[in-house]
Amino acid sequence: MNSNRTLDFTKRISRRGIQALYTFTPFKFLKAQRGETYTLILAETAHHQVVDLRLRWRSESVRDKFLFNVPQGFPKTIVQPYEIYPVELTRGRAERYIFTSKTPRWSYFPEYMEFSWEVLREGHYCAFGYVLLSSKKNNCPLARDCPIRSGTPCRYYFGPAAYSSLYNVYPIIRKKYEPPPDKGTNQPLTAIRYGSMPLVTLTYIPNGNYVAFIDGVQFLPKRARMFRYPSLFLKEGLGFRISQAPAIQFEFNKDTLLELIRDRLNSRPILARWIRLKQQL
Repeated sequence: MNSNRTLDFTKRISRRGIQALYTFTPFKFLKAQRGETYTLILAETAHHQVVDLRLRWRSESVRDKFLFNVPQGFPKTIVQPYEIYPVELTRGRAERYIFTSKTPRWSYFPEYMEFSWEVLREGHYCAFGYVLLSSKKNNCPLARDCPIRSGTPCRYYFGPAAYSSLYNVYPIIRKKYEPPPDKGTNQPLTAIRYGSMPLVTLTYIPNGNYVAFIDGVQFLPKRARMFRYPSLFLKEGLGFRISQAPAIQFEFNKDTLLELIRDRLNSRPILARWIRLKQQL
């Protein structure tokens, strides 16, 4: 996947494989030039509409495009575009992207996001995650019908603060290896036993399919007074698939694995107490 913000081929950024998904994560800075210019990818999301401006975040031509059933149980289009177009937000330009919720209000957060040069430097935010970033200084943009509003101005609406000081931005990456339908014809390489029982069988699969894509983005707050982790899901997953991908399959015998764990816990009381404590916590 490539990033080409100016259509100048000398400034193109290219990455391959999983590294490309971390490099081209939407809503994460690609570049920040001493507060003068911020470069990031603003992609379409499943739960928002963009006010006034049309997002053109990828090329119409793609290397690959396919459907994948995400864990929520519905098919999602995954694309591997030839080009990804970041947005440059620069001092002195009035360009502003406002994302508002198109789902029933208060069922999802963030409900509101704003991206401009001004707001990336000195933005305001909601401690409950409903407003990711806003330029409104004196009053929350969702104040009119917010279910948790406390006073005027709301005591859960904070700022100003730089975007980079508010969140760490991480991709929600889905990965899956799909064996071929005839995987039963592959012969095991070896088997590992525990005592007299089979524990795990190793099988070489030469022709499976590997899929990896960004399903969404999570914003991990850097400040203690933020109570929720805002997250969003992309309208289209950004990723790739590899056909004829080889793999080693580890297939465990459930009964033998439980017997091994039971023996370890009975023979090591300290380990058993530690696991019990983790469970309670």
